[in-house]
Amino acid sequence: MKNNIFYIIAFTILFLGCNKNPEPINYNKDECAHCMMTIADPKFGCELVTETGKIYKFDSIECMVDYILIERGFKISSLWITDYSNPKNLVDATKAYFIVSKNIVSPMGKYLAGFINKNDRDKFFEEVGGNKLNWKEVIEYIKNSK
Repeated sequence: MKNNIFYIIAFTILFLGCNKNPEPINYNKDECAHCMMTIADPKFGCELVTETGKIYKFDSIECMVDYILIERGFKISSLWITDYSNPKNLVDATKAYFIVSKNIVSPMGKYLAGFINKNDRDKFFEEVGGNKLNWKEVIEYIKNSK
């Protein structure tokens, strides 16, 4: 009986420890894993989830991209950004639509906003102008802006 309880507890810990989904960002409490600033603006929070389920939180798209451009010794399971049109809603960064515009005040000054819905992005683009990007173009933009 004791062995069964041990295996149940061990399996539960293993299962819970390998969660590969994002978790809610505690705005004004959580700290950016890259720049160490407090994550404050709900329109820009991001998360990286590793293959082992460890979650790294960021205050902006640019901080998350800067962080992943450095070899960290872990495998990325998923990347999540906040949907600018629906703050606090984390969406898959690789499936999102982006705008870079001098009229967007992002936390680290790279003028980036992400959207899960292309129509929301395009509507906002009409207001702010700039350039429309996909995820790979966002990575290149950050690489080239150093």
